[in-house]
Amino acid sequence: MHPNSITPAQALERLMDYCSRYETCTHKALQKLREWQIEPQEGQRIVQRLTEQRFIDDARYAQGFVRSRQALKWGAQKIAAHLHQQHISDAIIAQAMQSIDPDTEQAALEHLLRKKWHQIKARSDAERQAKLIRFAVGRGYRYPSIAQVIRKIAAGEEDT
Repeated sequence: MHPNSITPAQALERLMDYCSRYETCTHKALQKLREWQIEPQEGQRIVQRLTEQRFIDDARYAQGFVRSRQALKWGAQKIAAHLHQQHISDAIIAQAMQSIDPDTEQAALEHLLRKKWHQIKARSDAERQAKLIRFAVGRGYRYPSIAQVIRKIAAGEEDT
């Protein structure tokens, strides 16, 4: 027996404990079971049992993920991409993403870019704007929203 491997019963118990402390999704649970060298079929049975007992719920995981990442001022595109990486279904992602209020997201983007505007060192406004666009796209915001906020900030800067 490999040092990282454990019995299926031990794996079930460990995963129950883990899931009771941390919200997790099916993909993460299966990863843990692979780390513990549980056979794939046995791993599927364990995950199915945990899902039936509501220890694992991908929809609940996605909702919590969206809320927590919004608090970190992530844009919708980055949030959705990370949920896709966790193999969350498109339907669950779409449902979780509905909780994002476009006005709140726009306000978060504006706050983020206003703060960043003064921190960026650039030789010209065009260079500053390009850096801001790259920054905001990296945070998961859509280009049309970014451009709108940058125009608003730049217009306000010219007035002062």
